[in-house]
Amino acid sequence: MKSNEVECPYCGEVVAINHDDGAGYDETEIHRQECKHCLKIFTFTTAIFFHYYPERADCLNGADHHYEKTKTHPEQLARMRCMACGDEKPLWEQQPA
Repeated sequence: MKSNEVECPYCGEVVAINHDDGAGYDETEIHRQECKHCLKIFTFTTAIFFHYYPERADCLNGADHHYEKTKTHPEQLARMRCMACGDEKPLWEQQPA
């Protein structure tokens, strides 16, 4: 099953949760939906989980930043962005010698 699908508590068929106009996301509500298979209305609650992905950022601990040019259109608006910490600076800024 996909993350937006549930099993109907009446007929057991897989039902996609309707999120039209942001419906079904509020964690404080009991939501209602009709099963497209048996046509009965069931309720569901929502729980949202966060996943965090830590990465090393040596540049925040004394090492040099690893700047790369951003892919920007028009190109004249591009900046330099550190690939480890997200720090940005103007493209034209001079690097220390």
